[in-house]
Amino acid sequence: MDSKCTKGSFLYTGCDAIDEQHQGFFKLLEKFNSQIDENDNSEIADIISELYLYSIYHFETEEKIFSQYPSIDFSKHLNQHQAFSEKVEQFNSVCLLDNTEGSQKVLKFMKNWLTSHIQNIDVADFKAIEELEKAK
Repeated sequence: MDSKCTKGSFLYTGCDAIDEQHQGFFKLLEKFNSQIDENDNSEIADIISELYLYSIYHFETEEKIFSQYPSIDFSKHLNQHQAFSEKVEQFNSVCLLDNTEGSQKVLKFMKNWLTSHIQNIDVADFKAIEELEKAK
């Protein structure tokens, strides 16, 4: 399995379930990339739909964890989830109607967003949860 979200990585949150789900995102993005190489727009649309459903599942998992810590403000985090979900919905039509270049732009956006979100938001929020747990 890819080691992007394992201990010692800058994308490691310390929450095993979340780190495993992040690995799932990267696997789907690898699958997306391979379909771009094959120029299969219908398969790309299926993968984007899968990414959308997976993001809902993942965000619900995170939000369930966050609900256990009402003293921490996760509003920025949740707003980013909403914005990403809306963007992924838009991508389906772009990839169906566009060429390989459009799909590559979508893939680049998703990789950059996911990496940035994990590194800058997830890691910090899960560290805050860890600190709160230590203080108990």
